[in-house]
Amino acid sequence: MGLTLDVIEPGFLTSVQDMGRRGFQHLGFSVGGAVDARSLAFANYLAGNPPGWAALELTVRGPRVRFRGRAVVAVVGAGPVVLANGVVVPANRTLVLEPGSELAVPSMRGARSYLAVAGGVAVPEALGSRSTDLVAGIGGVAGRSLKAGDVLAIGEPPAAFGVRKLRPAFEPVAPDRLQVQFGAGPQHDRLARERMQLVGEIFEVSSQSDRMGIRLGGRAISGERQQVLSEGQPAGAIQLPAGGLPIVLLAGRQTVGGYPKLGVVAPRGLADLGQALPGVQVSFEFVDLPELESATRRWLHTVATPSLVTEPCS
Repeated sequence: MGLTLDVIEPGFLTSVQDMGRRGFQHLGFSVGGAVDARSLAFANYLAGNPPGWAALELTVRGPRVRFRGRAVVAVVGAGPVVLANGVVVPANRTLVLEPGSELAVPSMRGARSYLAVAGGVAVPEALGSRSTDLVAGIGGVAGRSLKAGDVLAIGEPPAAFGVRKLRPAFEPVAPDRLQVQFGAGPQHDRLARERMQLVGEIFEVSSQSDRMGIRLGGRAISGERQQVLSEGQPAGAIQLPAGGLPIVLLAGRQTVGGYPKLGVVAPRGLADLGQALPGVQVSFEFVDLPELESATRRWLHTVATPSLVTEPCS
């Protein structure tokens, strides 16, 4: 038997996630995948994996797990406390654990961290992805979050790895306040007045936020509340429901919906929102589409280039 991971304590909400399940939205299955895809990619780089391999997404408080063999792992997130056999060890870098070692993440300053293991979490694929869809109940481990007693197989690790760490500029941070950029959405012309209100306000992340979306509290946006014909929902869509308080859709969003959209948040802003805990202040900056596309391409190129975001450990 190869390397396995035993779940001793599951944490608050721990699930298997990769980069998502694409090509099935017309059947009602969400893309899903990691809420902070940037941190998932970084964790995989440090473990020696390709960026989209399946790992564990940890929410607020992580699990305690035991490895039945030698394991190369990395925990990436905004200020996670990482314990290896009860001793605090660095996050955001490669860790080499001997057989029988325990790893725990009892707390973190941001909302999410990612635990990647060399070889990836080898649960069966469902519709081309190992991601857990908690709504549809597919993927991961029986379509649910992890529980004590689960045993996860780890795949064959890549042939070679180097002990590396994230460059300081790329370590995820737990924000107190965020300004996120967004571009025009499908109701761009109809909602100019409402969009001006959006960029003029400061909102707070609500405790009702989850993998589906960031719900915002604060002063409601006034204006006409007309439903639109149901249409596809992109990641980052800023929905304007009847109450006037925006919702920013995340990885676990529904596939279609009829709320008008004030715009679409850029991928970098989505990664930052994935770390936002309740109470974090959020403001919005509208950016013209060509400028937003250019900035997004540069950012995605950087994130997708391991040599730019990691460095050897001294």
